[in-house]
Amino acid sequence: MMKFKKTNIIITVILLILLIIPIINIFNSTNIKNTFQNEVEIINSRSSLDYLGLYSFTDDTIGSYPADWTIQEPTDTSVEVISELDGHHKIVELIDNNNGLSGACPGIMNNFTNKTSGTVEFWFRGQLTDTVYIPLFRADLLPVISVRLYSDNIYGHWGGSDHYITDFNSNTWTNIRIKWNTAGWMLVLNGTDEYGSGYSYTFDNALQFGIEHLKIRTRNGGSGYTIWVDAVDYNWAPGYYEGRSLDYETSNKDYLGAESFSDDPTGNTNPDGWVITAETYSDFVSIVDNYTTHSQVMRINDYSTSWAYTQGYLDLGEPQVEGNFSFWMNVANESRQYTTPFILAREQKDTYSGGYEIVILRTCAYNDYQNIMEIRYGDGAGGEDSDYFNYSTDTWYRINIEFRSLNSTEFENAEVKVQIFADNKTELYNSGWVAKGKDVDYVEVFSFCTRGEGQTHDTYIDALDWSWASGYYEGRNWDHETVSDYSVGSPIGLNVDPDTWTNINPFDISWTNPEDNSGIIGAYYKFNIPPSSDTDGTYVAGSDLSQLSVNAPSEGAHTVYVWLKDAAGNVEYLNYSTGQLYYDTTIGTPINLEISPDSWTNDNNFNITWTNPVDNSGIIEAYYKFDNPPSFDTDGTYVAGNDISKISVNAPSEGIHTIYVWLKDEAGNIEYTNYGTNQLYYDITGPNSFYVVNIEGNNNIKKPTIICQFVVSGSGTNISSVEFAFSTNGSQYPVNWMQVDGVYTDINCTNNASNGDTGILYAKVNEVPFNKFSLTDNTIRFRASDLTGNIGTQETAFTVPSKNNGNNNIIIIIIIIIIGSVAAGVSTSYYVVVHRSPSRIANKKSKKKSKAEKTGKKRKWQVEQDLSGFNAEILNIKYGNKKYTMIERSEDLGDISYKVHQLPISEDEKKQLLEEMQGLAPEDRNEIFNSIVQESPVTVKKMNINNLVADFEKLESEGNWKEALNHLEAILELAEKQGYETIFEKLVAKYYELRAKIK
Repeated sequence: MMKFKKTNIIITVILLILLIIPIINIFNSTNIKNTFQNEVEIINSRSSLDYLGLYSFTDDTIGSYPADWTIQEPTDTSVEVISELDGHHKIVELIDNNNGLSGACPGIMNNFTNKTSGTVEFWFRGQLTDTVYIPLFRADLLPVISVRLYSDNIYGHWGGSDHYITDFNSNTWTNIRIKWNTAGWMLVLNGTDEYGSGYSYTFDNALQFGIEHLKIRTRNGGSGYTIWVDAVDYNWAPGYYEGRSLDYETSNKDYLGAESFSDDPTGNTNPDGWVITAETYSDFVSIVDNYTTHSQVMRINDYSTSWAYTQGYLDLGEPQVEGNFSFWMNVANESRQYTTPFILAREQKDTYSGGYEIVILRTCAYNDYQNIMEIRYGDGAGGEDSDYFNYSTDTWYRINIEFRSLNSTEFENAEVKVQIFADNKTELYNSGWVAKGKDVDYVEVFSFCTRGEGQTHDTYIDALDWSWASGYYEGRNWDHETVSDYSVGSPIGLNVDPDTWTNINPFDISWTNPEDNSGIIGAYYKFNIPPSSDTDGTYVAGSDLSQLSVNAPSEGAHTVYVWLKDAAGNVEYLNYSTGQLYYDTTIGTPINLEISPDSWTNDNNFNITWTNPVDNSGIIEAYYKFDNPPSFDTDGTYVAGNDISKISVNAPSEGIHTIYVWLKDEAGNIEYTNYGTNQLYYDITGPNSFYVVNIEGNNNIKKPTIICQFVVSGSGTNISSVEFAFSTNGSQYPVNWMQVDGVYTDINCTNNASNGDTGILYAKVNEVPFNKFSLTDNTIRFRASDLTGNIGTQETAFTVPSKNNGNNNIIIIIIIIIIGSVAAGVSTSYYVVVHRSPSRIANKKSKKKSKAEKTGKKRKWQVEQDLSGFNAEILNIKYGNKKYTMIERSEDLGDISYKVHQLPISEDEKKQLLEEMQGLAPEDRNEIFNSIVQESPVTVKKMNINNLVADFEKLESEGNWKEALNHLEAILELAEKQGYETIFEKLVAKYYELRAKIK
């Protein structure tokens, strides 16, 4: 039985070896570099943003393979340490560009002893277009735990198939922690999100003796993607605590020391405790917040263009005969020629007085001494000796000076030792014990002084420390402050600009970062729905990021959620702040634009109403314009109002007007082509221009048929409103209105007009009931209204002369009145008015004379001699030195009608003048007409006769006929001057009546 078992064991081992050989050959077929070292070597000093862990790659050279890892790097792939990516310093980058060749993929593998339980944690990031495998192998390289990352999903593999675990944002840093025991395994992301709790995930292969290898690689046959790894840590590593890889050391380390400049404000040119002398050639000393990996350091700057210099010293306290002095130094890469000597000395405050230094360190970049530091000390015989160290620019070196027995009276060769270290504590130079400088028996001053031949240079120093300083311990300035950081706060005072409605994208979002030990390195944002996980949003990276520029996802109001990520990797999606984005780029058209009143009106106040379109920001303004569509956004009259949907407007003039209305919203959107339109109907002018165009009956009947022409515009005529009034006593304003017999569109009165007709219309009255013959007493006038209600009335009636053909006796009275004068001199104008009177002149045989005739007093309307002779009665009226003789004859006026129509007087005046000239002989007509044309007034000054009329009526009522007659004569003169024809015609009869009473 025992033999059988031994045979079985041998066979099993052989089989395992056969299984391992192909896998080993994969590594042997590629460029493999195994730099495995003792796993217990913990890195004690890290640079900017170095996350803690057994392997944080801090001391690995950029461009090299990571130490302690087995590297798989086939053709067209790359594995190397790079300097930084998104807040992580010194990381491993794996690039797969092998064009899909099978079996050719980059990978790194780390080895350790069998672990039946344990924790591995690390940071991962990738530009994943394919798969990344993270297996944990046992000794035979069979995977016990298989994790696969594909795109933004994480899978576990067991039972022959993949099992979805969760999604994640592969292109941001994610902290992955894998834990296992004999029961199974589980996964923790970013220190908080736990999957497979209680080790519920199943192993891919049996655990057996435990896990011995961690590997991270791309897919065989995959190509064209890159992954990064940082801060790999194990729970068996010295000093481990769960989640240690989430912690980090500050980006620029504040190294400890008696003079670390940490209390000096940035920009200070006179650091506390120092005495600085700088010449005025752009030289200066100042405190800067960081230089490369050191924070709060002194910058010694020499930008002089001559031999000017900057110098300073620091008093180290009580004189010392033995002890240790150290400091950090970095020479900037732009330095040229001689740079800065640093001197540890006795009483030596002026670095060029010489003679009391124990050691001088002079950085130099001159001719054959490029980037060489001269270390000058004594030769043991009262003289000097030197040694040299080649340094690199922009590199921090720790310089340690140890001294002893300085109070010895004799020169010795064992009093001073100079050591130079790299920042990883590697000793780069050791002078051994050498002689001190001459005449030095103690140390109390550290000084520096720049020097150059018209060139520039910068030198930085940090963390000066000495053994007699308070709190000193050996190697103190190797140490620096380490920050633990387990949480990240919310953005403070989040602000969105603009914070009102706008049509401009993007929006600026700003905030104040909370206090954070590690510093904010990025932010996530999401719209409208609160985040449900740390990476449930869009990530934007940036050191101390406090502002984003984002585009609203669509029009409307949007809530934006912003939460932060710090350099320790902390993300807490519940610690968000919110802001509102208001985005609107469109404006609609007014809906159902209505006008009230919506038909013809004479009230010039129109109400325009509409329904506003749906608008995200809300309507705040309206523009309107009449008759022509707008040609640009503001081509109209502006009316403001929140959610405005009504305006009141006035039509610009009578008629039909189209109104255009368009809108503006709070976001500033306005589009003049998105207008609503409707029409206004405005009419304030009634029917007008009434004119009798035809009198049927040849003026010799008592009931003539009369046709009156009138004009209607706007809303058109109201047929039922067309009326006439007539008088038989000469009234110019009859009011006995009655409807006309018909309204027509033609002068022949054959086409009936309809309501709403416009233009020239004709009103016809059949047989106006004058019932008498008269040349002056029969008058008629017309009125009408339009559909709007505007009324038009003929101002004065039209005289309809009629006569009995047997009556040829007509008295013609010509009145000549002086109507005006010019103030500058006498200038008399004459206006000739002709009037008829139906009364017959007294018989020439009558011998009875009036009282006026007896007294010889002449009146303006008094005939100068009686008429005599058949058809040759002559009426001579004399006024001033003008005298006209007229003969009553009824002949055609055609020979003068044309001339009358050329006069600059109204149609009514032309008509009246022609009527008045009837009955005159042609030669008399011409004489009178020429006199009118020559002496017609330029201006007729109107005069008020109201008072005279009142006085006349009073005198008449009192029976004072004589005074009444005088007033009446004055009234008649004024009536003629002012053109009051109606008053004149009425009072002429009254005049003759009064004259008769006086007789």
